[in-house]
Amino acid sequence: MFKLSSSFFILLLFLNSVSCSNSNVKEVIFKRNCEKSIARVSIQEVAREPGKFNNKHFEIIRFFHGGFEKSAIYSRQSSFNESRAIWLNFSEFDSLYRIDSTEIGFDYAKLDDFSSYHIRIVGIFDSADRGHLDQYAGTLKNICLFAVSK
Repeated sequence: MFKLSSSFFILLLFLNSVSCSNSNVKEVIFKRNCEKSIARVSIQEVAREPGKFNNKHFEIIRFFHGGFEKSAIYSRQSSFNESRAIWLNFSEFDSLYRIDSTEIGFDYAKLDDFSSYHIRIVGIFDSADRGHLDQYAGTLKNICLFAVSK
């Protein structure tokens, strides 16, 4: 049987923690100023009890998947279980901005560039609106922050 040395195991833990880091912001989209105190919730909490979060303003950090009829956040980068995901409503956006405030215009195709990235997003949850084909846990609307990590 194969036995791992403790040094090798510590190295694996370190590499995993570095690869999961989301502190390097690549792009930011602003719609409006966010409220000062926003609760951070997990996608699992929201998917488990969507009614509990209805009309609540919160922040969530997870994986974004953008594309035709697929603008949502998921708990895992490779898991596309819509019933455990949150649909994102970008209809209020009129422009995207880089982190240096350079305007890049709004285009749904631009959101596709951020697919599979870790994102930080703030908005108001609507449990009655279940997104495309009513297959999501709910919809995040009135999005005021969309930050994409490298």
